[in-house]
Amino acid sequence: MGLLDIFKKSPASCDLPIIGVAESACPHCNTLLQRKPAKKTKCPQCGKFIYVRTRPQDQLKVLVTEQQADLLEEQWSIIKGTHEAYLAEKQKIQAERARLAKLFRAEPSENDIKWGLLGKDAMEHAVKKGGGVSSDSSDNELFCEGDGSISDSSPFHFLEQC
Repeated sequence: MGLLDIFKKSPASCDLPIIGVAESACPHCNTLLQRKPAKKTKCPQCGKFIYVRTRPQDQLKVLVTEQQADLLEEQWSIIKGTHEAYLAEKQKIQAERARLAKLFRAEPSENDIKWGLLGKDAMEHAVKKGGGVSSDSSDNELFCEGDGSISDSSPFHFLEQC
């Protein structure tokens, strides 16, 4: 199995519902567009965002709504075998959204949720690594002389420790 084989049509992709508009039409209001967008854009008629995603069943670029883009992301996770991780991440996002909504007494923005999750992840990694500082002394050993003294080329020379 090669690296690109994960993107080939699999039996699991045949069971998934077909999502998206293959033609250059808005998935919200079905207005025909002059050109098929290549990236996220607003519909000139209804003003809603149109997302461009690749459908896992046939690897065709399709136009979708935000909710349909989430469904396509889930379909890809099923095909790639990462569905449990996808669901766990969605659950973390929902929990952070609820925590921030309670804290702010209002609906948090997507950026607030991302920052909240980033802060939690940073704390988890810091705790796992012992305060965020690596306990591996190999970096310092690169600049140590055989007798334990620090070489003059060391960035730690001013610390006078090894």
